[in-house]
Amino acid sequence: MIFYIIALLIFMTQCFLMIFTFFNDQLQRNQIPVSPSDEPFFYIILIPCLNEEKVISDTLEKLLDLKMSKHIIVIDDDSTDNTVKIAQKIAGPISIIQRKLPNAQTGKGSSLNSAIPMIKRIIEKSPFDQKHSIIGVMDADGVLSFNSGIELDRAFQDDSVAAAQLRVKMKSPKTILQTFQDIEFFVINHLTQLFRSYIDAAALCGNGQFFRASSVLDKLGDKLGATLFWKTMN
Repeated sequence: MIFYIIALLIFMTQCFLMIFTFFNDQLQRNQIPVSPSDEPFFYIILIPCLNEEKVISDTLEKLLDLKMSKHIIVIDDDSTDNTVKIAQKIAGPISIIQRKLPNAQTGKGSSLNSAIPMIKRIIEKSPFDQKHSIIGVMDADGVLSFNSGIELDRAFQDDSVAAAQLRVKMKSPKTILQTFQDIEFFVINHLTQLFRSYIDAAALCGNGQFFRASSVLDKLGDKLGATLFWKTMN
């Protein structure tokens, strides 16, 4: 019985800390001004793909509609369907990296690492420096909410912020399992991330993560930058 009481106390303490950090986060966010007219950041969004012909068109078109300065990099991991052909037909600031076997399909981390040279070239050609260039990672079937650019700008206006993790939600859950997974993503994981931020313990997921290019390319170099990508994604 004593173990159940201890477990209950720990659980209640955890709930209290999460609720406290949530309201504290809301208070701090309201105190950070955001200029709606400026777009001080340049977003480079990476989308690793493997046989994503059913979703890639919708994902790219919705990303292009977002009001932010951006460049999208589709990283195809030697798909056997029409993923690349569909992506090539969509007009906009989109680049495509085609990986081929045996160097392809070696993990999401190595797929993202392969984009580092292109990321550097894109930043060099843009009017933005690495400090104001933000690298993001999205799943091929992911969709950013309409206010994502505003919230990301709000986060990175603080020069001490090196990375930000967007809140993740299931799209239209239909089954009980999907509903509980949605609760896990949108509520429990969100509160956990807020508490981690409160104690300066960063954690990034494989979907919806964004970080300054300078935190990888400028400070760590190409080799360690690739290592950071891998550690972040695995």
